[in-house]
Amino acid sequence: MNENIEYISKNFIELNELSSVAEISIQEINTLIANERIPNYSYQIESISTITSPLGDSIEIKETKKYFDKSVVDLLKNIAMQSKNEFKQQCKEEFFAQMNKNEHSLDDLAEIFEQKWQFYIKGVYGICLLEPSFTNIAKKATLMPKMITFLEENEKVQVIDENQEQVRQFNHLYNEFGKLFAPYQRATSTRGKYLDTLLRKCNLDNLIK
Repeated sequence: MNENIEYISKNFIELNELSSVAEISIQEINTLIANERIPNYSYQIESISTITSPLGDSIEIKETKKYFDKSVVDLLKNIAMQSKNEFKQQCKEEFFAQMNKNEHSLDDLAEIFEQKWQFYIKGVYGICLLEPSFTNIAKKATLMPKMITFLEENEKVQVIDENQEQVRQFNHLYNEFGKLFAPYQRATSTRGKYLDTLLRKCNLDNLIK
């Protein structure tokens, strides 16, 4: 099995299985996605199979599978407990609470939340977060600028041994919420582009997951 398909199959739940486990129809799931009640799929895999026979005939069959973060199962099971507005407000309060812990200015938080909400609904955070909660979304929003700034400040330095402890802390914090990403995405992901690069610069390759 291709390593990307293996990663996705292991860490996400396919639409038909999601429907079965949550005991809700695919049509209802699609309606909930359209109404922004649950996040969309995080990955879509299209495959084409060709059937041939000794008669010289053939047919191509195209199959599309959609994979969701596994947290969507619980969202579907509890969907009747909250309206869309109530759910979004809960997410907003969760995001604000975590950002406030990090002493982030309140001035632009509402606008930032709306941007994060759109990414969340599109299924983006299912790709990069172990648990795509708004607490973890806020943690990532706080950590990434620090990592990027640190990397930019040490861009021309080949090895930065004296800052190993800082990078170890970055690694610990990122691993609390960050997924590994599908192999084809790794190099351009936040994990690959920033965390892996910092670990290599500090001779901490052994910590790369």
